[in-house]
Amino acid sequence: MDTPSPDELRMVAQFKVGDQVWTSHSGPWIVTARYWLRAKGCIGYDLEFHYNRVQLRKMEEHLVYATRQHDGTLMGRGGRR
Repeated sequence: MDTPSPDELRMVAQFKVGDQVWTSHSGPWIVTARYWLRAKGCIGYDLEFHYNRVQLRKMEEHLVYATRQHDGTLMGRGGRR
């Protein structure tokens, strides 16, 4: 797959730098960078944990969510209430 142009990435990227996001296990994270992962063929994000500044690098877009309830349940991942 060809590498998209920066303008194409801006149009299709779900999140922008500075957005607050969640992973399937924790959050909130702050998006610190976004770019094209050529080997995976998708958009990737660098994330920084809101509280202690731990960083996650190259998180694929399908592993990053806008809310902690990304699967439609109260606890996420089908957990009990």
